[in-house]
Formats: sequence, structure tokens, C-alpha cells
Amino acid sequence: MDRLTKRDKDGKVCVPLANAFYLALAYERLAELEDKLESGQLVDMKCKIGDTVFFDTFTNNGSTSIGIQGHEVKGYDLRLIVKNTQGYDSTEIPISEIGKSVFLNKDEAEQKISKN
Repeated sequence: MDRLTKRDKDGKVCVPLANAFYLALAYERLAELEDKLESGQLVDMKCKIGDTVFFDTFTNNGSTSIGIQGHEVKGYDLRLIVKNTQGYDSTEIPISEIGKSVFLNKDEAEQKISKN
């Protein structure tokens, strides 16, 4: 998605001269984002890369707490939590695997997997 807005050096939104074409693009983009938000396709991250998050940290074997420690956010790894259609246990799959080893329809999965 290309940005429709720009910010000045102080972070304020620069509003272009309003015209019907620009307003139609802006409303279309807003509708797309609202649709994604309502359908659960848009994730609002509460922190950004470089922020520090804090949680109870344990030694390597996981048995001893060494207290609440700060940890720098290095990236995001969103995951799908899926349950087998036959009712087996659920598993977590990184979203980055969509299109690589996880597919959104059976035909695509069969086509890509049969090439390997």
C-alpha cells in the first residue's frame, strides 16, 4: 500500500489541497483498513522494533527465575494457531510461511508441494 499522507518535520500531517480524486482515494484506503480491522486481518502492534519489553526471565534450563528483565524487540513473528480438521492438537505456524509451506487453498498447496 502506498501512503496517501505525508508528515512534516514536526510529525504533523500535511493536508493536500482537497480534490475529489484525492478524497476518493483516501476514503477507499480508510475503507480497506476498516475492513481488515473488522475481519481480524489487521494487527495493531503495541510496541515497535527497538522498544524494550519486560517479562519474568528464567535460566537456560527454565527452572530458576532470574527476575523481571528488559529485552529489546528485534522483530515480529506472528503465528497462526491452527487445529487439524480431524480434531488433533493445535499447532502454531509462523505467518511468514504463508505461500511457502502453508497455503490458503488446497489447489495451491497441492501444486506447490508436488513441485518439491
